Amino acid sequence: HAKNIFTDPEMPQALPRRVLILPCWGKAPVSILRELDGVLAQELGKVNLFEVGQISSDKVFSRRSDQDFTLEEVKALTRQAGADGVLTCRVVQCQPYRHMSLGVAMRLWNIPKEKTVWAADETLDSQQTVVANGARNYYLTTFRDSYPNRRSEAILEVPRMFFQYVFDELLSTLQKTTK
Repeated sequence: HAKNIFTDPEMPQALPRRVLILPCWGKAPVSILRELDGVLAQELGKVNLFEVGQISSDKVFSRRSDQDFTLEEVKALTRQAGADGVLTCRVVQCQPYRHMSLGVAMRLWNIPKEKTVWAADETLDSQQTVVANGARNYYLTTFRDSYPNRRSEAILEVPRMFFQYVFDELLSTLQKTTK
């Protein structure tokens, strides 16, 4: 379903080896943003294209959590973490209750080359049939063994599950670019 995706033509050679995930920021309560941090790290780890590191929100949010990161800030953070890439995630829309939706603008930067190698800017809204069906299918393949007595509609009622679906859907496009 993800449509608004940018991929560097030099992929997969442009991929960094070690990626630092910066804390999510934007239009959502801080508690939701911190939940999204964990979900994003989990889903990015499944992509298995590079080593993933995370930085605590305490280390970067001495500034307002709705501000974008400057290139200088990103360079300093990656240098400290020994990373050559960074993934940022700005939340542009978040409805964590029925009818759920999550809109994010994500960028994967190759820091030594100072360029974006992959980006996604999408809003997945559970009121759209294609999104609801995709989420239900994701539930059946991902959660069925863990929650055998639940119906697939649960993914449209449990924010963390829906967030996992959104990140899986978007990050799968990154994985596809390397094949």
